[in-house]
Amino acid sequence: MWVLIAGLGISTSLANPAQEAAHDGATQTDSDASSQPEKGTKPAVEATSSGQKRPVGDVDVAAHRKGFQLYGGLGLKTCIPDGAADCSNTYPGTFISTGMEYRFWYLGIALDFDLGRYLVAEDDDFDVSSLSMHLMPVLKAYYPLKSLDVFVGFGMGYGQQWVTEDSSRSEASWTTFWRAMKVTAGVGLDLEPYGLPAGFTLDLNADLLMHSGGTRCAKYGGAGPCLDEKDLKGGQNDVADQIRLGSALRYSF
Repeated sequence: MWVLIAGLGISTSLANPAQEAAHDGATQTDSDASSQPEKGTKPAVEATSSGQKRPVGDVDVAAHRKGFQLYGGLGLKTCIPDGAADCSNTYPGTFISTGMEYRFWYLGIALDFDLGRYLVAEDDDFDVSSLSMHLMPVLKAYYPLKSLDVFVGFGMGYGQQWVTEDSSRSEASWTTFWRAMKVTAGVGLDLEPYGLPAGFTLDLNADLLMHSGGTRCAKYGGAGPCLDEKDLKGGQNDVADQIRLGSALRYSF
């Protein structure tokens, strides 16, 4: 009896590995087959140049561009008259910009910085400088379309415009810490299909910058008064606005 039971146990123990091996082989084959796309169909994901997987086909690639981003760019700007601030002798100029952004879902929160300069009429020796600067948080909304991002945004924060003349050491300036406003709209183009590494995007945007409030300063010979908004009268409160066309190279981490 015991020999029979022991023999059965040995036979069973010898048979089980063979059965398990056959079962594992079938399972592995089934698993490999299930991981392959059916004939005539496209895979659901593809590997990027960095080794990460992302959806392909008609899936909105831009919808998966989330997280922390850095960007920098340049563009053209022009002065928009506002009352007594009539932009006389002011020609269009250029600006540079940089910033950082955290994007989640279809929204993004950015911190934008820019510095620009207008060309001044009849200033052949570049004695007069007409400059502007902004630093502000911007809330953006995105709508992904395949490899494109369409976006709009609004921000408020620090703004400054100033004009200086070196020969006379004179300066006229306007500054506000929170009443510079920006409305922006544009598109972002994924650059990976054009040979750049995954994560790079080219932004093309148009901005409207509106200025109000703040403090005005007028100096001659390096000295002069600075007046708050409440101390100004009539056209002294007017500050020219800006329209800008820009581009920026963005990298998503």
